[in-house]
Amino acid sequence: MTGKGGTHDSGHYKQFPEETGFLRRDGAWNTKYGQFFLEWYSGKLPEHGDRILTAAKATFRGTETKLSGKVAGIHWHYRTSKHGIVFNFASMEMKDGEQPEYANCSPGGFVRQVKMATKTAQGELTVENALERYDAGGYAQVLE
Repeated sequence: MTGKGGTHDSGHYKQFPEETGFLRRDGAWNTKYGQFFLEWYSGKLPEHGDRILTAAKATFRGTETKLSGKVAGIHWHYRTSKHGIVFNFASMEMKDGEQPEYANCSPGGFVRQVKMATKTAQGELTVENALERYDAGGYAQVLE
């Protein structure tokens, strides 16, 4: 990493963190540059969201349109109330036991955290599936 253009070893879309130079347990995220990059990036994301939502609010001002912010499994700044939008969260149909053990994931735990954070922030939550499912188990998970 040279500091010109971001991380160069963060992998690609469908790679697990341990398969990358930047995100693995002993990865470059734990270097001085890695910490700088993560702090910079985590600051840029809310700024970008603010710009997009400000433009959307201006576009629909005076209408009865209700804006919904879709957050794809992103949990930072979840306690902040921004722009009075509804928090739209995907992955509601997923269960922990349906995930591969090596992935070390917990969609159920993450969903519980998001639900509690939305309630704590006194926000509205709307949900949707991340995957196309038509089975009773997935439907029951969404209802739960």
